[in-house]
Amino acid sequence: MKLAGKIVACAALAAGIAGAAQAADTKDRPNILLIIADDMGFSDLGCYGSEIKTPNLDRLAAEGERFTQFYNCARCWPTRSSLMTGYYAPQTGADPNLGHGHYVKWTTPVPKMLKPLGYRTYHAGKWHVQATDCNSAHDAGFDHAYDEAQGYRYFTPFYHALDGKMLPQPKPEDGYFMDKAIGNYMIDFLGEHFAEHSDQPFFAYMSFLGPHYPLKAPREFIDPYDGVYDEGWDAMRKHRYEKLMALGFPSNWKLSEPEPNVISVHSPQTDEARKVQNEKLGFEDVYQYVPWDTLSDKQKKEQADKMEIHAAMVAHLDYQVGRVLELLGKNGQLDNTLVLFLSDNGADCTQLLQDVQLPDQLKYKIDKTAPWGSEFTCLALGPAWANACNTPFRRHKIWTHEGGISTPLIAHWPKGITQKPGGFIQTRGHVIDFMPTFLDLAGGAIKPASPDAPPFPGKSLVPTFQGLDVPRDFIYFKHVGNRALIKGKWKITSSEMDGNEWELYNIEEDRTEMHNLRASHPEVLSELVRFWTDLDNQYKKQGGYPE
Repeated sequence: MKLAGKIVACAALAAGIAGAAQAADTKDRPNILLIIADDMGFSDLGCYGSEIKTPNLDRLAAEGERFTQFYNCARCWPTRSSLMTGYYAPQTGADPNLGHGHYVKWTTPVPKMLKPLGYRTYHAGKWHVQATDCNSAHDAGFDHAYDEAQGYRYFTPFYHALDGKMLPQPKPEDGYFMDKAIGNYMIDFLGEHFAEHSDQPFFAYMSFLGPHYPLKAPREFIDPYDGVYDEGWDAMRKHRYEKLMALGFPSNWKLSEPEPNVISVHSPQTDEARKVQNEKLGFEDVYQYVPWDTLSDKQKKEQADKMEIHAAMVAHLDYQVGRVLELLGKNGQLDNTLVLFLSDNGADCTQLLQDVQLPDQLKYKIDKTAPWGSEFTCLALGPAWANACNTPFRRHKIWTHEGGISTPLIAHWPKGITQKPGGFIQTRGHVIDFMPTFLDLAGGAIKPASPDAPPFPGKSLVPTFQGLDVPRDFIYFKHVGNRALIKGKWKITSSEMDGNEWELYNIEEDRTEMHNLRASHPEVLSELVRFWTDLDNQYKKQGGYPE
């Protein structure tokens, strides 16, 4: 045998031995099931204060732990990019979005990090990762991937693909619904896993589209909420806050005040623009917070009906989670599966008619006579309901105030979490922590695959499962014109919608950002602004932004 042939043969033998050893080593490593909702508010789950029926997620919380200070990136694609790469979105060219072909080349998505460690990998749902040139979950290396495009057509999506191959567009009579399909495909993938790959652990990523605008849900999930929201958003915020306190969330959290001046830049800004949109919708929507009692009876009925559909979307999502948990239980895998559930940002206040914003193939004619929540309606929460869904925090998706970046996070892993079930983890965390956590659990080195990559900025959350703190110096935020930094007890935040003026809060005492200390602590503000600016310059350089 020639030397080159001997080298290849020896390498193959070594790889085989390593693979066999790895298979043995992975036997007791936990499965990982990461579940993410889209535009769900901090208090939209029963176990986080809601009146919405979420028995399956509530069960996970009762048997696991709830984080009280976990953060996302304020919007869908930065959050999904960060959790899939392990970096802040600006570090990778994802926020502001540089576009495919211009992202950094040194990121390696989670499935490609875990597969060499013996994990099978599965994805079902929305991808929307804009930090790599992986246009889909299939491109990112999942063993099986059901990709769905960003919503709008929940019942008849134009784009969805299985393992990289386009699927036909469902017809209205087919009974298709996006989040139901996500549940179906994940059950199929895991069923195959248990039948053919039970000797390997899995990483599964369920990425729901609900309850993202436009508000749509199967009728059987909407009907149980008939009349539930007739008291309005002011009463709902009060009830949710009281339940949060009764559940044992920090007693020094105060209920923030609604802000009538806050409206999304993506919503109609003028009376004339709102009049045009109302004509298209077929009813008079409410575009800024006003006290519920100032609405007409007709407006109250219409607004309550919208919230019923949002609740139905959350309840439907919970039902799909329950189906997957049942499968794990039947196969004896629930105890050794780390289940994590979160939202990609706070509830959304946007009110934007999609029929003038989307590519032609995604557009549809709004039917003013169709039952609300069906395919040819186009409804959105608006700022008052979104504020209530984010109880007790201020503001909404896109903002880096707490209402935009605070997410519920449930962690369930009976075999690995040693704390008393049903408790709270007070440690601060961020979605950049998922990559180090997964590598830690998989037995791999917590370092990037590429030698060109900077160190991961996140921390493994595994110590928190044993009741230990995970110290960190800071958490950084930047999304379009919104910025923030949390460092110790201090938080600074600013928004271009407020003239870019920095605000300063002591969030250990004032988590809901009621008292701006900018004037009384100017030296603290200046120091933190300098710190954020230095970080931002460093991350922009890493992300490849032009100087």
